[in-house]
Amino acid sequence: MYVILALLSVFTFYSMNFTGRQIQAYQPLTLTTADDANPSFNLLFRTLAPNVFIIFYSIAFHITGQKDLIPNLWLIVPLQVLFRILYNIHRLSIFNWSRFIASSTISISIAYTLDKYVLSDTSILFPDIRSLGNELWLVIILYCYTVANTLLSNNLAITSKRSDDFIKTSYSRIKTKWGDLISSYSLDPGIELFVYALIISENFNRPLGIRITEKILSPFKSMGTYGVMQVKSEKYLNDEESLNIGINNVKNLYDKILESSKAYSPHAFDNTNDYGYDRVFNRIAWFHNRSSDYADEVIRVKHKLKEIINPSHLQRILVTISFE
Repeated sequence: MYVILALLSVFTFYSMNFTGRQIQAYQPLTLTTADDANPSFNLLFRTLAPNVFIIFYSIAFHITGQKDLIPNLWLIVPLQVLFRILYNIHRLSIFNWSRFIASSTISISIAYTLDKYVLSDTSILFPDIRSLGNELWLVIILYCYTVANTLLSNNLAITSKRSDDFIKTSYSRIKTKWGDLISSYSLDPGIELFVYALIISENFNRPLGIRITEKILSPFKSMGTYGVMQVKSEKYLNDEESLNIGINNVKNLYDKILESSKAYSPHAFDNTNDYGYDRVFNRIAWFHNRSSDYADEVIRVKHKLKEIINPSHLQRILVTISFE
């Protein structure tokens, strides 16, 4: 039974993330948007969503006659919270702990109350077709209404000191470990900064634990993404191989995209305008991951690096890039 509860908690976690990402007001945990502009909605979503799921699970178990699985169904919620912590173990430094603890505590309390007084009682659990006024279905309706009502709302990304610290720490670690290899390519400052931003973004989204799993599964996959730069390959790549291939890919794409972009819009590349170069780097990031959200995130990390890395290196990085 506990194995089933654990599996359902993982399913709930991924389902909540998928559902949330379809809503503009929802703020996932990202590298450059650690805080959100809709705290009330996000607190409500994270509090109610797992409880809506356990209500649906309970209904399904009643219908299929698997009533022995209903007791302790509330444990799915704390297990989901635990899995969320483990999944984000490398990102804990940018957690908003006060909000996370508050939403988790409220959510677990609601789940326990539902399990104790509601989930096993079909007379309460199933709605009376003559009246939808009971409290349980009001909660579900409130949840569904909130999700639907915010689909078109605006979500302003608010950066935080926690994300700045994470980017700065990540940059220092990568530079210490791989700085000599990256410097050996004698990249233009802007390209080098982009490479660091790409590595930071990949390590945020695909931490060491996931990369180890990818290595274990590589013999059984025809194609995968490997190493610190998450380079797509038919065979496993270690970190150094990933960096070498990834950096060469960036260089080659940069030359091709820059040439075509300059031909199309030469004024976007004058010495006072970074817009054209950002468009080039954004396109490179898109080719790397095939995601517009990912590409935008890499560019934001690149901009943050300009602001927070140490002044001596910053001075070198910010030198205007001139191309003959």
